[in-house]
Parts: sequence; C-alpha cells; structure tokens
Amino acid sequence: IVVTVHNTDPGTAGSGAEVQPGGDPVQGVGVNAAKVGTVAEVTTTENGSVSAQVLFGIDTSGTVNGTSILTLLGLDQDSAAARKGTVCYFSPEAVMAAVEKSSQTAIETALDGTEPGIAKAVTGADGVARFDSLSSGLYLLAKSQLPAEATTDLVPFLVSLPMYAGDHWETTVYAYPKVRTETLTLTKHAQVDNGDATYVNSGKTITYTLSTTIPATGSGQGSAQEFTDFSLTDTNTAKTLNLEESTVEVLLGGSLLTNGTDYTLSYGDSQEGTDSVLAVTLTEAGLKKLNDNLSQAQTFAITYQAVLATDVSFSRSLINRAVLSYDRGNGTASAEAQETLYTYGIDLTKTLSDQRGIAENSVSFGLFKDKSCSEQIPVGTLSSPSKAYWLAQTAGSTEMYVGTDGHLRIYGVKPGTYYLKELATMNGYTALTHPIEIVISAPADPAFQEPAAAVNGVPASVAQGVVSLTVENTRNPWV
Repeated sequence: IVVTVHNTDPGTAGSGAEVQPGGDPVQGVGVNAAKVGTVAEVTTTENGSVSAQVLFGIDTSGTVNGTSILTLLGLDQDSAAARKGTVCYFSPEAVMAAVEKSSQTAIETALDGTEPGIAKAVTGADGVARFDSLSSGLYLLAKSQLPAEATTDLVPFLVSLPMYAGDHWETTVYAYPKVRTETLTLTKHAQVDNGDATYVNSGKTITYTLSTTIPATGSGQGSAQEFTDFSLTDTNTAKTLNLEESTVEVLLGGSLLTNGTDYTLSYGDSQEGTDSVLAVTLTEAGLKKLNDNLSQAQTFAITYQAVLATDVSFSRSLINRAVLSYDRGNGTASAEAQETLYTYGIDLTKTLSDQRGIAENSVSFGLFKDKSCSEQIPVGTLSSPSKAYWLAQTAGSTEMYVGTDGHLRIYGVKPGTYYLKELATMNGYTALTHPIEIVISAPADPAFQEPAAAVNGVPASVAQGVVSLTVENTRNPWV
C-alpha cells in the first residue's frame, strides 16, 4: 500500500491505481495500518448468468490491540451479506459506510498500539508513506500524527489488498488521503503621526499593529483541525518603548475581543530583565470564537500605542520582535515579525583655546528647528550620563549645559536639519556668533548603514548613529 499525501485534491484517484497529484507534498503525516479482514470474490449464477462480487470477511472474534474489529468498524453481524463460521461477510459499501460513522478516536487509539500486526509509516519529503510485504486482506488505516501546519484532519480509511478494479486486481494499491496545510505569517507595522514610521524622535507616540490571517480551511475528507493554543508575544529589546496598556486592542474578524474573557494580557520585564514583553493568549472562550469560524478566513490583530523612551541614552536601532505561537493539536508552530525603528544622536565636544577645563553649568546651548533660531526644541534631561538630553515633544527645558568632561549629548534625534546655538559660555571667552547647522540624512539601508551627516556643510563623523562634532571657544585677549 502506497499512501501519498499532497496539499491538494488528487483528481482521478479512487481506483487504486497510481496518479500524479498536484500541489505540495505533505511531510510528517504518520499513518498506521492494521489488517482487519479478508477479501473474497464471490461468484453467483442466476438464470445462467455468472456474476462476481467482492465481499469483506470480518472475523467476529478478531481484535486490534484488544478492541473488537466489528466494534471498531461500527459493524453489526445482522447486516452481513453472508456468514461462514465465525466470519461475517459484508459488502464494501456497507463497511465503508460504517467506518465513516465509527469513532475516529477509537480507531486511532487502537491502531496506535504496539501489536506486531500494526504497521507504521510516516510520509517523507515526497509526501509518501509505504507499507511493503503485506499479505492480502482488508486494511484499516488511520493517522498517528499530523504536521503542525495541518489545517484539516486525516480520517480513517480502508484499503483492499489486492483491490478489484472492474476487470483486474491491483496488487499495489495507491491511496491519496487529503490533508490541507497552511503556515501562518505574521506582520508588524508602526505608524507615527498617521504615517509609516522608520525614524522617530524620543518621546514620540508610536502605534503598532500586529496581524495574521487564518485562511479558510480547504476542502478535504477530514474536518478542520481546531486550535488548542493561540498566543502572541511582542518583545521590546532594551526597553526602548513604554507601552500604554490601556491602548491594547485585540480583534478577531474585525470584532473586538474582551480582555479577561476572550484573552489574557500581560506586560512586564523579560526573565532576564533586559527587555519588556507584551503577551496576549486566547482563553478557552477566545479559542471557541476562532474555531467556530474556521470555514472562512479570519484576521487576528493586536494594536497598541507606545512612547519611545526618553530617559535612555540609546541611538540607532530600536528592535521589536513579535512571535505568534499556535497549536492545532499536532504540535506547536510559530511565525515571527520584526519591526525596527531608528533614532540618532549628537555628541558635541566643547574645548577652550587655552585648554582650560569646563566649569559646571557655565556653557549652554539651545537646539532650534530654524536658522534664525526662533523655533526652539524643548529637551528633557537624562539621569545618566551627565549633561545628556533627549528631544521632548511638547514641554521641557530650553537650555542644555556642557558637562565638565566637555561633552553635550543629545539623543532621540531623527534625520533632519537642526541648529545648535550657544546661549552662554565661560567668563573670559567669546561665544559662538552663529548657530551650528547639523544635517542628518537618512541612509539608503538604515539596518546596515550609518546616516550621513554634515556640520556647517562639512561631512561629520558618525558612529553607532551618533554625530560627533567639536567646537572651540576663544579666550578674550583683554581678559
């Protein structure tokens, strides 16, 4: 018996002969086979006309793994077409109709036993499982396992060996049970100010959408494989986002699910404490809503808002990785999606012409959007390192001080043109008369390239997303 499982209908299959099914082969389908009866050709003569009929003989005392074969097949002795000793003979139509109504679970359990007479095979990469060196008879086959991506079940079926094909007997019988498979995919999308986000300023609110489409279950012999687990985790690397839990919405088929009833929601630090993790898991009630509609395509989506962290000295890549994990009773499968945003920084080094050190809170700058320095950008102060700031979105300080180490650091800066104006300097030194123009240009591929930067039209050094520049104050000659 050659069992071939493809992710498509096998077309002209049914005669026991070999065909060439289209579609993709399904690997990892376990099939068990047990001989449950005999195949007999009964010849009758009526009014001089000879006719042949195939009957299946089932021994009333026969068992598979301790279970009565008649009970397993759902047959009643009274419906037998003939009987000889302990063997009842049934028409193929009667046996197949009974198996369709019998308990699939009972058949799979019995055929998953350890009796020597039970043959076991698993489909390979070609979708084929072979059972060789079999004696003639009636065989019952049932699944022992399905791949995690299976969306439809494989129901028990019968194979007559050999199989009567109208005018001849097929001694190698080809069976083509149907199993549909579908691998779910996950997408993640970020928006800022109603536009697609790639580059962001610190303190900015980002709207994330994670979604997957559960395709409609394809046609097949078996029923849809229902989900037994469905959960999604979204990991914010290095805690660069502050999620607003009240904004989390979970939708199935466009309808809002209820937190605590249809799903559980948790948000907190990862086990290592280095990242933050959002986790949504469907409850039994949520799974029922999902499983009740498997005959049609359904979209599962999560939306939430998060604010790009402020009191953090980060730059360049802000990585968020989401994982969808699901189980249809065949083992866990998963899908991943990653959304990476980018933000940059500025590191100004202040020097004095006579090499003196910078006094505490003596040299200050303001950051502006325009060359005339009329539109000042508010900033927030980082707790560490000293004299480091982040771009605030509305209110904040307007003055930034150079540290005693000579550095002024600004984080959470997206590509654009900025102007640094010196507001105050140390006594005895000349302040800069013109603002410093800093232009940060987005790279073609931010994942692998640094942004280009220019300071007053001259290319500047950029490392790990931070633009470096050095300015010097000259000492007044009359002081």
